[in-house]
Amino acid sequence: MKIVCVLGGTGFVGSSIVRQLSEAGYLVKVLTRNCPKGRHLASLKNVQLIECNPSNTSSLKQILKSADVVINLIGILHETTKTSFEEIHTQLPRKLALICKELSIPRFIQMSALQASTSAPSNYLRSKGKAEELLAEFSGDLKITIFQPSV
Repeated sequence: MKIVCVLGGTGFVGSSIVRQLSEAGYLVKVLTRNCPKGRHLASLKNVQLIECNPSNTSSLKQILKSADVVINLIGILHETTKTSFEEIHTQLPRKLALICKELSIPRFIQMSALQASTSAPSNYLRSKGKAEELLAEFSGDLKITIFQPSV
């Protein structure tokens, strides 16, 4: 059974993806900072909610080491004093790609944003565009899919 690790799996898009993966017969590990937020997924077949802070690299490696696919859906719409677009939209995807490469996880899927570009008019879109450019550097080592939904 293929193992898919989903970061951001308790949100609107993530919940739908997790449900579809479950129905397709995958073992889905949903990494979340807040397990109670994902209780609506707990009844799905082959779904595990795993508490994990994505800024903790060693925890990420430990959880992701068995994965066949990593899907990153984590994103923020507004920056705060604790979270920045650079950290969440740019550095986290790069860190995940590095981990995938190190652990020989062949497939990485990244949710970006429609019109993401390093020359976009907003910090939000520029941070997503920068991540896309950074992930392109891994194209020889990983199969990477970047999708760009609208808000």
